[in-house]
Amino acid sequence: MVSVRDVLRYMGLSARQCADIETRAAALKTGPETVAIAWGLVTEDAFYAALARVLGLGFLARRFDVDRRFVSPHAVEAGLTRDTRGRLIAAPQGIWLDRFLVERPAFSILTSPRILRDSQRAALRHEHALCAAGELGLSTPGETAHRDGSASGFTAGAWVLALVAILFGDPLLSLPITVPLFLVFAWTIAQRIVAVAVRSETRRPHPIETLPPGELPFYSVLVPLYREDAVIGALVEALGGFDYPPEKLEILFLVETQDAMTRNALKRYRLPSFMRIVPCPDGVPRTKPRALNLGLHECRGEFVAIYDAEDRPEPDQLLKAAALFRTQPDDVACLQAELAIDQADNHFLTRGFALEYAMLFQLVVPSFCVFNLPVALGGTSNHFRRSVLVALHGWDAWNVTEDADLGLRLAWHGYRVVHLASRTWEEAPDTFKFWQRQRVRWIKGWMQTALVQLRRPANHWRNLSLLQKIAMLHHLVGTPVAALMTPLFAVALLVEWMDGVISPVQEGMIALGSALAVAGVISMVALLLAAKPHLSPRAYLRALFGAPIYMLLIWGCAWLALIELVRHPFRWNKTPHGESVAVVAATALPLRAKIARVIRATPFRRKAMPAFAHADDAPRTQTPPRL
Repeated sequence: MVSVRDVLRYMGLSARQCADIETRAAALKTGPETVAIAWGLVTEDAFYAALARVLGLGFLARRFDVDRRFVSPHAVEAGLTRDTRGRLIAAPQGIWLDRFLVERPAFSILTSPRILRDSQRAALRHEHALCAAGELGLSTPGETAHRDGSASGFTAGAWVLALVAILFGDPLLSLPITVPLFLVFAWTIAQRIVAVAVRSETRRPHPIETLPPGELPFYSVLVPLYREDAVIGALVEALGGFDYPPEKLEILFLVETQDAMTRNALKRYRLPSFMRIVPCPDGVPRTKPRALNLGLHECRGEFVAIYDAEDRPEPDQLLKAAALFRTQPDDVACLQAELAIDQADNHFLTRGFALEYAMLFQLVVPSFCVFNLPVALGGTSNHFRRSVLVALHGWDAWNVTEDADLGLRLAWHGYRVVHLASRTWEEAPDTFKFWQRQRVRWIKGWMQTALVQLRRPANHWRNLSLLQKIAMLHHLVGTPVAALMTPLFAVALLVEWMDGVISPVQEGMIALGSALAVAGVISMVALLLAAKPHLSPRAYLRALFGAPIYMLLIWGCAWLALIELVRHPFRWNKTPHGESVAVVAATALPLRAKIARVIRATPFRRKAMPAFAHADDAPRTQTPPRL
């Protein structure tokens, strides 16, 4: 029987090289061909071409027309499909390759998994585009923001204007509004106090034992990109530095077909075998969640991580996530890593952004995870069980804050989010224009999420505990309403306090409102002091004293978001990157050095590998890493 070792020897690899490959494959519990391709000793296309010659089968070296009746999500993994001429086309991997070598179907034609993926993608590009935008709406229409469109914005605007009119009207009529607002503010204050109180528990280092190499799962990383050519170098370097076996890793760059600049920037770099470009077919809406849905259909990992173009995660983040997932029950569907700003000292806006991220991801989100409360996810450094994402039909392509929406949908369906003690560095918007556009999109998305999630039937509410219901209402109602009404509420209190004739109802409202305002300021200061942002002492003090102005700007953006929700509910305000962070040039040599370091970190038989001797029929490949 023909083995993978026979094919590798046919391609010119020495016996020592094959022995090293098989030793590492056994340690990782993966196929020898995967190791050889990850090391750069052979290319995927060259290996399958050589396999076809050894078995005496035909080989398709270019994209072919797939019979659409035989396309399935598992076709690439199993490596079997048919073309329009009725021929069986095979590109088996892993255990499927072992089975193929045993059975040796003589009537089949071989191709490579890359060609098979490209062929299936070309055959179903229109279906994939429609599915990425509408699968959630077709499966569960009540969970997508696309159902109402601008009508939700008009409804929300009418309600807010009615609230404002009543708030400045008769005190008795405003009680049904002010009392819930008081409760929202009280919950926010309690949340801050709890976050500060449990910070020692959330920040206490909990060492996570790294899994043995053979138990590491296959990991997929999705990176949606749109007009990000300025940061491609730093991105490739950052993701190429993961301390994770490249044989069990795939990094998918999701690039719009219309975005030639980003695609050409990626092609300028010698991407290793575990990185590849996935073109996203043109369609509407052109949003990040739509691209993620396309990537979800393309990836094959047990776990899926999401990163943005400007992210620089810690090298061991995937290892920590994989180990933490193994210790958690199946209802833990997501791990949220910490986000931090790396150019916090630049100016007023970046300092405020850094303080905000430090409070949210180092204190508030971990405290929510401790008490098993619904968590509105950040837009990056999320680690998911892929099976859960598929069951929930991915992200809502029409929601401009798909991260927060997905986090709350996880809670509705009985899943939990756990804090991951690993940090990802990000770039904050460096100009007021882009900061304001990003903030407007975020708050507009919160309003969309609230309008969608409040459609939930009563049986979903019964699945939540009392604290979870309160936290859910805080997310859905408190966050957008507080951003809109807090300044008006303060003005209303001031007007009533300055009014010469004050009724007992007004006196009670002023007293309670003043008490909550003082408590809110104290809790906010405590939260600010407890946060540990990446700031120098001087910059931290300047950010602390500038926090009131920063909050005023956020409140102003809330009203702009309400207007945009009415006029352009699905417009995605793109935030450019690479404006203030030095772009690191990615070259093949340092990236390959990082990969070689990861390979050396996994125990296996370490022998010097001689130079690769190329077979006459195999295309020239990269030089193998030094081991």
